[in-house]
Amino acid sequence: YVIVTLKDDAMRGGYLELYDALGKLVMKELLNEEKVVIKTNTLEEGIYMYKVIHKGQILKTGRMIRN
Repeated sequence: YVIVTLKDDAMRGGYLELYDALGKLVMKELLNEEKVVIKTNTLEEGIYMYKVIHKGQILKTGRMIRN
């Protein structure tokens, strides 16, 4: 699992979208608490890209490795 900690209240109510290496959306989680636990046990090993989106705007992007 991954724990997402929101440092900015502006992100609360937004979504975290997780994409595989081919750009396919594999997970979408609501960010409604200061700390959100995202279960990644169903994901295959590999590199994933994420976006934090709130009210249609991308607030943050990055990568994570599942191994």
